[in-house]
Amino acid sequence: MSFAITAVVVVWVFLFGAAYLARMVGGLSKRRSAGVVVVSYLGLSALALAWFGLNRTGLLSVSGMLLPCVAALGMISYPTRRL
Repeated sequence: MSFAITAVVVVWVFLFGAAYLARMVGGLSKRRSAGVVVVSYLGLSALALAWFGLNRTGLLSVSGMLLPCVAALGMISYPTRRL
């Protein structure tokens, strides 16, 4: 059970970190930042499918990563605020 919790936390942190680093730190446009997040999601999905295989568990893990991906894309859509 602790492995599953750790995996979920790692996915959320990885996708939000990619969004934050691309948009805020890197100063990329919304489109390029979204591209970074989508490529990160696709990489994590490929890793999950390679780990679990193309079966029900693998497809559930890939679909479970959609929520953090959409949330990270939503984070990108807010305007940046430079201090």
